[in-house]
Amino acid sequence: MIQFVVGILRKNAYFLLGAAWLFTIAFIINNYFVGASSAPYLQKAIESRIQVQEKQVEALSRDTALLKVLAEGTYDLAQLQRLGRNGPGIFLYKADAYNNWNLQFW
Repeated sequence: MIQFVVGILRKNAYFLLGAAWLFTIAFIINNYFVGASSAPYLQKAIESRIQVQEKQVEALSRDTALLKVLAEGTYDLAQLQRLGRNGPGIFLYKADAYNNWNLQFW
């Protein structure tokens, strides 16, 4: 029985290697061009996430009243929660009398 299996493997070794090679190539091509791992899909996902974050930062920078309240330290819990839902983290610095920048809010 073992000699029979060995004999078949010797006669068909190139076919088995060829089939394994074709399967590997098909697997690589399938993962590259189809699904969530393809380059165009990932590019669109990254670009859309960056655009959303840019819009959030623009909206935050337009809200000068909120930025002033944060810099002065007179904020309340509701303002912090609204800021936390928006996503981007901010660091606010303020110059002192000697033109040194001190962190006021983070």
